[in-house]
Amino acid sequence: MRMRRRFSAVLTALALVGASQAWAVRTSLWTQDTVDDFLTGDVTGVTVTSDGQVQLGAAWDSVVTGLPEVAQIWCLARDSKGRVYFGTGDNGGIYRWTRGEGARLVWRTGASEITSIERS
Repeated sequence: MRMRRRFSAVLTALALVGASQAWAVRTSLWTQDTVDDFLTGDVTGVTVTSDGQVQLGAAWDSVVTGLPEVAQIWCLARDSKGRVYFGTGDNGGIYRWTRGEGARLVWRTGASEITSIERS
C-alpha cells in the first residue's frame, strides 16, 4: 500500500511538472536598426520614416479606394456634427465624409493639392 501511494505521488508530481512546461513560453529578442529591417515586416497601418521612426499611417485607405480620382488625402478637419472634410492631392478636391453616406466631393478648387483645411 505504501509503495502504491508513493508511486501515485511521483506520477502526480511528474504530471504537474509536465503540464507546467506545456504552458511555458520562451522569451525572444530581436533588433530592428534600419528602415529596411522594418520594411521586411508587415507595415500595415503604420509609416516608417527615412530615419527609422514608426508612426501611425494612413487609415483612410477604404475612403480613397472608393474615390478613383483621389490619390492622396493631405489634410482633415471635423465639424461639430461629426462630418469629416478632407483635402486631396492630384485633383485639388475637398470632400465631405458623413457616416452612412460616405465621401462626396463638395468643391473642386482647381489647385493640384489641398494641404491644409480648417473648419469654421
